[in-house]
Amino acid sequence: MQFDTDIVKINFAMTYLTGVAQDWFEMGLNQEDQGILQDWLSNWNLFVNELCRYFGLSDPVGEAANILDNLRMKPGNKISTYNVDFMCYASQSKANPSSAAPSVKNPSSKSSPSSAPKKQPNTLWVDLSSKLASNGKLTSDKRKKRLENNLCLYCGAGDHKLDSYPKK
Repeated sequence: MQFDTDIVKINFAMTYLTGVAQDWFEMGLNQEDQGILQDWLSNWNLFVNELCRYFGLSDPVGEAANILDNLRMKPGNKISTYNVDFMCYASQSKANPSSAAPSVKNPSSKSSPSSAPKKQPNTLWVDLSSKLASNGKLTSDKRKKRLENNLCLYCGAGDHKLDSYPKK
């Protein structure tokens, strides 16, 4: 859409504002009626700067990194949904997805005191094909095995059930 002037463009953009942003810019319009002129009412770049200054993300990279640090797979979600969210926030946080992915330590591997601990490589994709069906849920065999062995359907541990999952 083409606009003849910045004023027309700003007025059009303001019709899409809601909530606090709408109130903020309406206050600027009301001040104009009182003789207080706002430069951003007639200059598109100043309008955008005003909008970003008060209502934009203050640190989009930091906020994406924070979301990434706290990202968890919700019960009932598919692993593919988690992976898409992870990749999206990793790209926004400018993190290398392969280095941003948490490393998983193998609790059964024990290092001897004489050997230096080996750094495990970070991995993003974990092969869950043997545990998950194409719909992202447990295969019927895995589900049956967990039910027969009185294991948690979510994580496979034996000290609790899904309804009392400790990390919810």
